[in-house]
This record gives sequence, structure tokens and C-alpha cells, in this order.
Amino acid sequence: IDYSTGEAVHTHGGAAIDLGTTGCPAVYKFAYLEDQTHPVFGRETAPNPLAWQIQVSDATGIDSMDSAYRVRDAAGHILYDWTSIQPDSSGVYSVALYRNRIAALGTQTGHMFIDVRFRDMFGNESTTSECWDNHPMAPPLKIGALTRGELFGWTLTANSPLSHVMKAAGADVLTQDFTQYAAEPVTIQISLPTFSIPFTLAAVDDYYAAAPVDASYPCARSMANCDTTAPADPADRSTSGTLSSSDWFVWIQDSAGTSTLCSAIGPSATCTVPARTATQSPLAYHLRIRMANAWGLQPFPEAAFDPSYYDEFSLGGLTYTGLAPVATTKCSQYVNNGDGTVTCTQTVTYSELKAADRITLQFPAIAESFKSAVNATATLENVTTAAGLSLPAVTWDSGNDDLPGPQ
Repeated sequence: IDYSTGEAVHTHGGAAIDLGTTGCPAVYKFAYLEDQTHPVFGRETAPNPLAWQIQVSDATGIDSMDSAYRVRDAAGHILYDWTSIQPDSSGVYSVALYRNRIAALGTQTGHMFIDVRFRDMFGNESTTSECWDNHPMAPPLKIGALTRGELFGWTLTANSPLSHVMKAAGADVLTQDFTQYAAEPVTIQISLPTFSIPFTLAAVDDYYAAAPVDASYPCARSMANCDTTAPADPADRSTSGTLSSSDWFVWIQDSAGTSTLCSAIGPSATCTVPARTATQSPLAYHLRIRMANAWGLQPFPEAAFDPSYYDEFSLGGLTYTGLAPVATTKCSQYVNNGDGTVTCTQTVTYSELKAADRITLQFPAIAESFKSAVNATATLENVTTAAGLSLPAVTWDSGNDDLPGPQ
């Protein structure tokens, strides 16, 4: 299929399907090419109709005025009632089936039958039937390769917004572009198998000491407010676990990101791509599969009840991913006034920094299923024109943020 002219131009290739064989040969056809006229957008370099060439002979001669065919489905429903056919100059009866006459050709999957009836000059009748397995396919979409999303360009060392994966904002893990060229709607189903993502997390809990500041306030008799002991270093955290792709989100938007075609929770979505109008350019769309609400990656779980607490913060020229710093100011220097009183002359503010120091995520090999159908109730078929729907396993590493120890 060539899209360079702004529409799909089909060159039919591969082995021919003999419709006159025994059994019911499977026939996959783009339904929008099965009309007697060209679609608004879409062309064939050569006709490829669903057609039979029938030869019949009888010693007494055939009554050509009473030769006819009909089409029915496996349940016996008449899809196209008896219609007369005439032979050509060689005595061959040609029967071609078209969607604009038989709507079910473009919507119904399953066995269908063509019955052909002939009578001789004495009125003796002979009927024969052939079967095929009908698979109408939606107009083709030009589908780009599945690619890694923005997460794979993010690191802690580059101060990327990694807090987004710990809350609802999320981060793109996989992306894909596709384009609608046809003037008929296409129902699509994009899905990934649910899989697990093992992770490791190292987090630090330290105090950052700001530069001393001059002060002048009396110390209490107990000296409690003039205790110059620096806060004790809290315990850091190291853990591991598993995330599930079932918590991911799927968005399909227009290429400008201004409107959403559909969205879903979990790595799967089904929606209908609208038809391109006669005055429109091809319609471009962008698939985004996002990781969000990954609570297991929160550096310290006490804020799990409110993931919005996690963000990127700056402290002392350092940017980190974690919780907002909590400040404690202590007297760092005092003098005895000689009269039984003590005055604090200098203070230091200690800010507790609770942050992610390193995260790794082990993504398995990923295989995408991209299916389409002529409408929301028709059978979905694999998009045979799609390539690049799989990605190898990879480990994403945030890098070591080299956060400071206690000061």
C-alpha cells in the first residue's frame, strides 16, 4: 500500500485464491474496495473483485434467460436474491459480488454461499453452490512503529520530573503514530498483554544545613532552645518490588494533542477513528501509553495517602524528586552573659530532605496487538499492514542523583 499521494493506493500481490476449490477458502478484502465505484479516497492499481467464472454445458442446450445466482450466509439468510446472469460470447457466466449490492460483504464475517441455477430447454434445473469464508477488513491505517516514550529520556541527574510517575500526572512509556486516509470510519483495538515490571529504589533521608545566621535571643533556663546538637541522621531506604502494567493509562489524541479520541485505564483501548471528509487532509493521531500512580516508587511511603505531595523541589542549589523539605532552626552558638543569663548569637536551619536517589525499572519484551474493524460490532482483524509492533526488553535507570549525606 502506497500512501505518498495522500490516499491508499493498493497493489494486489501474493497467491491468488481459487474460489472454485472444495471447502470454504478464506477471503480477506478491504471492504471499501468492494464497491462498483472507487471510494472517495483509495485506489487499486488493478481490479480485484470477488468473482466467479462459470462454465456449464448440456446436450439439449441451456435456457440462458433462466440462469441466475443468489448469495446467502451460513444461517440461510438471503443476502442477495435470485438475479439473472447472461453468458459472454464464449459461453462463460461471470458473477462478481459488490458491497454496494450486498451490504453484508462489508460487515459480516463467516461462511457465505453463492448458489447458481441453470435450466435446460426442457425445464430441467441444476443448482450448484460454492462457499467462502468472508473477512471484511477496515480501510488501512498508516501505522508507525511502537516507540519508547518520554520516560526513557528522563533521569534524576537531569532533574527530570520523575515525580509524575508517582502520581496521576504520569509519563509516556510507549508512543505510536497512525494516520487515517479513508473516507470511512475505522474501529480500532490497541492492546498490550498485562505484564510485571520489577523495580529497585534507593532513597535518602538527610538534613541539609544552611549557612549560619546571626541571632540574639535569650536561652531558656533549661537551655532547651539553645541546644546546639545537630539533628540525628535518619535512616535511608532501599527497597524493591513489582509494578503492573494494568495500572497504565491509554490516550489516543490528534497529532496536535488538542483533542482526545479515546482513553482507557489499563494497556488497552478500543475506539472509532472518524472518517476523513472530502475536504480534509489525512487525519493524524498519536497514541500515548502512560505509567501513572506508581506508588511503589515513592521514596518514603508515609505520603502514599496523598501522592500529590511528591514533586521536584530545590534546596541549597540541589533539585531532587521527593517530599517538600521540612525546616528546623536551632541555635548553633551562644554566649554566657556573666549574669546568669545566656544569649543565642547564631542559628542554623536544618532542612530534612527525603528524596529518590536511584530507581531502576526492568521492562520485558513488549508485543502490541493492533486490530481494526469496519464498525464497532464487526469482527476485529489483525492489521496485516502494520510493522514494528514489538520492542525488546530493556532496563531503565534513573541514574544516581548523588544526593548529599548529613551536614
